[in-house]
Amino acid sequence: MLKIKYLLVSLVLFLLACTKSVDVYVKEYRKEYDYLYVIFEVTNSGDLAVDYYEIHYKFSTTEGKTMSDWTNDLNLSPGETRYIDAYSYVGDAGVTNVWVDHVDY
Repeated sequence: MLKIKYLLVSLVLFLLACTKSVDVYVKEYRKEYDYLYVIFEVTNSGDLAVDYYEIHYKFSTTEGKTMSDWTNDLNLSPGETRYIDAYSYVGDAGVTNVWVDHVDY
């Protein structure tokens, strides 16, 4: 009975130590016709696989507006890094800055 309790406690402690964590950075952005094109560098810095995640980002335009958009992807293994791209309609406005607002996973 003591062995079972020890195994259960060990399992609980192991599971509590495992984390999901996704780091996202804006690698590059540019204007392509009427669209903002963004490339994100995404790394799973946690111990567990991430099945689905959303990157919510914001950007400033030359017209003084702050706009937002999001993109998503699937199946990011622990330690894996990949590049995800996204397009956002901006019309004639230029873009002065892009940043990650938050990541949901």
